[in-house]
Amino acid sequence: MSTTTSTSSPARIKDEEAIWDVFRKFEAAFIKSDIDTMLVPMYERAIFAWGSVELIGKEALREAFRVNMDSVWKDTQVVHNFNGIEFLSPDTAVVWGYAVVTMPDRATQSSHIMNTMIKREDRWLIASEQLC
Repeated sequence: MSTTTSTSSPARIKDEEAIWDVFRKFEAAFIKSDIDTMLVPMYERAIFAWGSVELIGKEALREAFRVNMDSVWKDTQVVHNFNGIEFLSPDTAVVWGYAVVTMPDRATQSSHIMNTMIKREDRWLIASEQLC
């Protein structure tokens, strides 16, 4: 995860930590194949673009997570390594870096990742994700 700069306000530091926490919880749920918990931080109409795959909405994500957990993601781990956060407004941020998936045989796959985060009712949600 990226570090906070010393020029950040206490409120901004709190938001950055809350965003990092979204991904820490997602990673823990991913390891357990806990799809319901993986979906907690998703915006209802989240848009995910993974290569040529485009998913829109929580139910599409649920189905993709289920299929992948039963196949290509079975017994894998994911770690998000973010390079930074850019706040576009107090309630919108872009987070970028890369995600590393570790397979059961310890082989790894790394992808660039960019997430758009939105703050609703004092909670940060993933509104979109793009992997390439």
